[in-house]
Amino acid sequence: MRPLQQGDLQTIGPGLWTLLPQLDVETLARV
Repeated sequence: MRPLQQGDLQTIGPGLWTLLPQLDVETLARV
């Protein structure tokens, strides 16, 4: 899986939280 890029959040939308591992979700939540 390629690294996330700016704009991916808008493209993936709700599916983001299902696709990302828990660790990445926690990291994004801290931003």
